[in-house]
Amino acid sequence: MPCSNFEAYVPIPHWIHETFTSFFGFDALDNEIRNSANPFLLHLPDGRKINAIITQDGGKSLQTHPQSILGKWILHDVFGLQARELVASRSDPVLKAFYDKKRSKESII
Repeated sequence: MPCSNFEAYVPIPHWIHETFTSFFGFDALDNEIRNSANPFLLHLPDGRKINAIITQDGGKSLQTHPQSILGKWILHDVFGLQARELVASRSDPVLKAFYDKKRSKESII
């Protein structure tokens, strides 16, 4: 089955779990706790609320239901991209500024 048009992989850096141990309402580094955790709501700036879970070993991925809804918001609503349009690269000035700001621990803390 092919991926949907806006399906996106959303990585969670390990330091998030170490620094903010209950950021998602549970210890995402504990596999047993993470696998039994209920979905939680992500509140988007436009007022929408979407169900999400933390997946993969070490809680390294954020997944929404449906999987494409967060990708659609990031890629289409925020960046204005069309379905399956390629994102430039981190060297693109706009994407680099966005990436660098989001990557900085100071901008999150």
